[in-house]
Amino acid sequence: MVKAPSKPKAKTTKRVAPKRAATPRVKAVPRKKVVAPAVAPVEHKLRIRVKAYEHKILDLSVKQIMDTAARFDAVVVGPVPLPTEIKRWTVNRSTFVYKDAREQFEMRV
Repeated sequence: MVKAPSKPKAKTTKRVAPKRAATPRVKAVPRKKVVAPAVAPVEHKLRIRVKAYEHKILDLSVKQIMDTAARFDAVVVGPVPLPTEIKRWTVNRSTFVYKDAREQFEMRV
């Protein structure tokens, strides 16, 4: 009887541990705790612009706004008067001729 050729056995290799470094080990330095800086309070700003044709209504509204802000302990700066806006219109007095005759109207806001 003839024997069939057998499969060659795989070579087994031993695992070799990696060589250690010749330098001595050093312990890691503990990290310092990071402290968050104190958070400053957030400042909110509010600007209110009030317009009116009558100064009495304007003054009363501003007084109400200032009283409300004072009730909530808000720091109030003002009132600061804004420059007066002037709107002007020039109109002919007559409908057809007489261009020299004109009227001027203005509205102060």
